[in-house]
Amino acid sequence: MKFCIITAEFPPYPGGIATYAWEVANELLNQGHGVTVFLLGNQGAQSYTERFPVHMLSQGTFKISSLPVAFLRLRRALRRESFDALIAADHRSGLLLSMLGKRWGKRAMVLHGTEIRGKMLGFLPKWLNPLVELELLNANSEFTKSLAVSRHGGLNATKILANPLGVNREKYSEKRDKQASRKRLNIDSNKFVFLSVGRLEPRKGVEYSIDAACLLPDSMKQQMEFHVVGRSVDLRYAELIKNKINAADCSVKYTGPVALETLLDYYAAADVFVHAAVPDPLTVEGFGLVLLEAAAAGLPSIATFTDAIPEVVVDGRSGMLVLPRNSKALADAMMHLFNDAMKLGILRQNCQSVVDYFTWRRHVEKLVCALKS
Repeated sequence: MKFCIITAEFPPYPGGIATYAWEVANELLNQGHGVTVFLLGNQGAQSYTERFPVHMLSQGTFKISSLPVAFLRLRRALRRESFDALIAADHRSGLLLSMLGKRWGKRAMVLHGTEIRGKMLGFLPKWLNPLVELELLNANSEFTKSLAVSRHGGLNATKILANPLGVNREKYSEKRDKQASRKRLNIDSNKFVFLSVGRLEPRKGVEYSIDAACLLPDSMKQQMEFHVVGRSVDLRYAELIKNKINAADCSVKYTGPVALETLLDYYAAADVFVHAAVPDPLTVEGFGLVLLEAAAAGLPSIATFTDAIPEVVVDGRSGMLVLPRNSKALADAMMHLFNDAMKLGILRQNCQSVVDYFTWRRHVEKLVCALKS
């Protein structure tokens, strides 16, 4: 089959949408399909053309006003080359597919979660709304599928495919020497390292992780470090986090965004991953790719019962789950894994079975099967 992927974000731009578009395009090729990527805006680069073509549909950061130009360019491209299916990697690209109509191939849109609570899809007329117009909605979790059905009355649930995402095992499970990684990162070789990775925004709940670290016994504080890695997308929240770190009576360090090689070193250097996400009225933890990245690196997660996270981290099997906004429970879980080396080792081993299940191969096979039916 020949696939057209339209996306508003693409590597090297960071984030889940860019990762999704890149990984799915590569896996489609691996499975013998043809792929062409169309980029809506400039949040990405055309340097990723060694395996498949990438075409720009519009310039600058995505705006609704840029859709007419993007629509004309995409339609012109589709007249030159036909595709069996068109996949929108996000709701902005899904809007473009709605404008195209059905004649160009079967249309699908990925549901990541947050867009379901957003204003754009709620205010669009039915004939332009991708939730209504497109033939397939590819939800990244059962939680996201249920949220779409509950939030958008009349939505046909039978056309929503709950299809968990995957992780690039080769990238994140690369066997790096822990002590060599720690040396490069200037981390004490004898410390127990907790790690958090993700954008600095309120729904990530990083402040609760910092508070939890401050609740640990003094004897444990002296033997551990907590590293927070990720770019800031909310200046007010970032200021809150920096103030908490400055006031912390233990070793908490914020690195900001880092290059992939450095991120892989952090995964190799760490002992436990912490993801204290909280429910938010406007945004959603629709899946949690960082939790899979951590598992691929052999890191058990301490996370929360928030949104789709329990679909990725199984409590007591590949990590420990606690109630959100509960720093005391987070601290208890951190102490448990710090003190119980046997439990930590079992969770590490179980991470591999998680990674065996959540693969891009499985995701793409399920998506292709749905598009064929």
